Order: sequence, then structure tokens, then C-alpha cells
Amino acid sequence: MDVRNELQTLGFVRAGEIRPENAGRSCRAHIEHEVEGFVVAALVAEDRTRKFGSTGRKQAMLKKRMQGHASALNGVMIRERAKDDPFKRLAPQVIAARREIEVWAKESPASTFEREARELNDKHDPEWVDRRR
Repeated sequence: MDVRNELQTLGFVRAGEIRPENAGRSCRAHIEHEVEGFVVAALVAEDRTRKFGSTGRKQAMLKKRMQGHASALNGVMIRERAKDDPFKRLAPQVIAARREIEVWAKESPASTFEREARELNDKHDPEWVDRRR
């Protein structure tokens, strides 16, 4: 099954992307479909779901969370150092290749959103997920 169809089946909607800028030397989050509250986000790169995460709290905005991801990736690319976090080590390679990272999201109940993100990560790409958490 195509990863995007799978995400839609799970209730996710495409919210935007983290796009390469400056010929792949930096990136910026572009969120067209804002989702607020308890949100599970899926990051898709190279036609694979790479990582699931959450906004972390009720008033959190997906756009701000993804801007934080883009900022962290920019910091890694500027310093040219791999981080212990697999996402921060691997995602810059996608941006440097001038490919975007799609952002998919869905609202989730407060009681289950963090557990749902962990369970989805366990079923998908372990290479991109920090298992220390």
C-alpha cells in the first residue's frame, strides 16, 4: 500500500512539508493545513513514513512544532555534525538532495496521542527514530 494512502486510512491529512532552500543548504517548514491541540504528526521522506511525533500539549500548533524541526535541521547542517538523534542525522541528507519531507497530521485524544506516536514508530522505520525516549 502506498504510504500516503496508508496515512489517510489512519486518519492523517497532508498538512505541508519541510522544504529545502538555498540549494539544499537549509530548509523551512511550510504548513498549509494547521492542526492544533493533541496532534500526531507523520514525517514522510523518500516515499516512506520515517518518523511519527506529537505536538506535546493541548495548545500546541503543528506549524510551530515543524518550524522547530526545520530550525534544528538547519543547525545540524550549518555545523555539519551528525547528532545522536537519528532524525537529525538522516533528514539533512534528504534536504541536501533537494527533496522535501512531507508533514502529515491528525488530531488525537489527549489520553492516547503520545502512545499512538510511539506505537506507529514501532511499526515503521526504526532507523529514523530515537529509541532513547
